[in-house]
Amino acid sequence: MKLKYLGTAAAEAVPAPFCGCEVCERSRERGGRNVRTRSQALLDGRLLIDFPADTYLHALREGLRLYEIGSCIVTHCHSDHLYPGDLWCLISYAAHKKERPFNLYGTGAVIRMAREQCEDIEQIIKEGGLCLHEIRPFERFTVEGYRVTALKADHGAPESVVYALEDPEGKAMLYAHDTGLLPGESLEYMRAFGRAGIVMNGQIVLCPGFNDGPQLQRTMEDMAAWGFASCSIVPVGLTRYREGLAKLR
Repeated sequence: MKLKYLGTAAAEAVPAPFCGCEVCERSRERGGRNVRTRSQALLDGRLLIDFPADTYLHALREGLRLYEIGSCIVTHCHSDHLYPGDLWCLISYAAHKKERPFNLYGTGAVIRMAREQCEDIEQIIKEGGLCLHEIRPFERFTVEGYRVTALKADHGAPESVVYALEDPEGKAMLYAHDTGLLPGESLEYMRAFGRAGIVMNGQIVLCPGFNDGPQLQRTMEDMAAWGFASCSIVPVGLTRYREGLAKLR
């Protein structure tokens, strides 16, 4: 398995379009890797994870031929993870030499957003340019040779999920971005990963007064019970942009 991150930013990206803070200005001046685009990844060169507005930029920057990539799994329906407007480019007169449909997988909320916001979507589907696949948490499906299971996530968008993927050789990974503590159902599912010998490594961002002390002890014990092989603890990072937020000691 080879996972390539194409974008790692939140919705506003870095630099944010309308922001003149020190971080964004420095990003504009330095360019290159200091510029962070919206979240997207590519697995083994053939399976996209998420479809943000920056997909076109990623394709140009990385030399990707999107007409050669057949499928995309979407985590949730926030616009920095799904930008249906660009699916219009699958219409026949704008997608020459594309030999198979583009398969988009997501929960009901993702599929509804695609249908509502992609112009001419019914024509594109009828022409064979796009296939929409509604998936449900904990029901395994197969895409591009991977066995994929969506796990419920804790995020602001309805029906948000993260993905557990296994390739034909038995290599597996958990793609779990944009989520808080996973719901109990998903955590129970993860216990099976440890029992199956899948190596899991975790990270905790420590916020004094919130998740230290007994809470940290409980978290570490839970991770050990779930079968995590290791865990790194990151001291909380502070910025000057904390107006209105809870105080940290």
